[in-house]
Amino acid sequence: MNHAMNALFIYIATRLAADDEHQWTENAVITYIWMMTTPRQTDPVIPLDFEDTLDSIHQSWGKVLSPVGAHAALIVSSGFV
Repeated sequence: MNHAMNALFIYIATRLAADDEHQWTENAVITYIWMMTTPRQTDPVIPLDFEDTLDSIHQSWGKVLSPVGAHAALIVSSGFV
């Protein structure tokens, strides 16, 4: 995981989710999914890391994406499949 993704993960898990900022958290999660699923030359994303990371975010947030947020996550991750 690169530094930007790590920083965003920490920000989501420790600040946004803890402060119950639903819209900001959802937007940050969608951005994080986009970053994880965008192909890179180095440091390829391992699907296991993807699942574990999203599980960690869900555990700290305790909520799920709205239907609009879930749709956005599917769109930004469509290149990952």
